[in-house]
Amino acid sequence: MNPNMEKDPPVPNRKEDSIVKSLVQKFWTRSSKGVEEYGMTLDDNRLSVMEWSNHLQEELMDASLYLEKIRSIAEKSDSQIAEMQKNIRHQQMMTNQMKDSINETMNIAASADLQPHILDLLKFVKNGIENIQLQLEIIHGMASSRYMRILKNKEDE
Repeated sequence: MNPNMEKDPPVPNRKEDSIVKSLVQKFWTRSSKGVEEYGMTLDDNRLSVMEWSNHLQEELMDASLYLEKIRSIAEKSDSQIAEMQKNIRHQQMMTNQMKDSINETMNIAASADLQPHILDLLKFVKNGIENIQLQLEIIHGMASSRYMRILKNKEDE
């Protein structure tokens, strides 16, 4: 943290903003790294206006490259998420069919006066299918949100 920051007067009527605070901390960290690498602060650096403009142009070109990379990641993840949603919807349809089939089998078993153990096993299977359906709904909700993109980006780091 900047040792002189404590001497700066506080900005009146200003609520503390954690985002601004985080960015300021990053500026100080970057400044320290620059001083360590180049042995001087920006105040000490006496480049010409043209040299500074070249540095800025290079940084902006890098920023454009980074933006293009971010966009390509977003486009790729959008298509992957759409494919995942399609697969989840298919799995949901299949579990619905399985649940309907189990219900029919339970009705037949109940009307045939089969052993209670068979009905208990069928109920157990039905509960398992309902659990799978619930999990698929949760996954579908996650895939429909930005949460999936955030996780994807964390894995890529």
